[in-house]
Amino acid sequence: MKKVLIGLMLVLLAFPLTAQACSCIPPSAQESYKDADVIFAGKVTKVIYVDDSTGIGCDEPRTIVHFQVGAYWKGNARVSMTLHTVENRCSCDGYDFIEGETYLVYAYEETAAGWGTKDGAQLSLPDDGRLNPDDKILGTSYCSRTSPLLWRLKDVAIFGKPKEPQQ
Repeated sequence: MKKVLIGLMLVLLAFPLTAQACSCIPPSAQESYKDADVIFAGKVTKVIYVDDSTGIGCDEPRTIVHFQVGAYWKGNARVSMTLHTVENRCSCDGYDFIEGETYLVYAYEETAAGWGTKDGAQLSLPDDGRLNPDDKILGTSYCSRTSPLLWRLKDVAIFGKPKEPQQ
């Protein structure tokens, strides 16, 4: 039995398993409110997969997520909002949105370079659009408080009366 255990340990050491997982504890609603650039409640109307992988060591497709916004609490929100993220599978850098679901989104302004435009090149998008590396975009992450709206009703109560999005 001892030889079997030693043999198993040697095999595991020779062929280490790579486990990539994302785990974090989101900050409080108050901290998240302070840090976010835009906070809104919106229904996902469309998720567009830009590519198969970001190339960061795991399959995490970049996605463009379109929302129909019903209310917002911070920043400038329009009736239609777009978020650039990745389908969060291992890096915590994105969020896996589902069409038809309504979310409370904590969005952060960043440049398109952080989302995938590299070396000063434009990024062609599936809808014939283009992004330059210095273009401003909104993103979010698994480690923010972005979640289905029903999970964050206490946050909404803390923020108070929402504003109506602009056309």
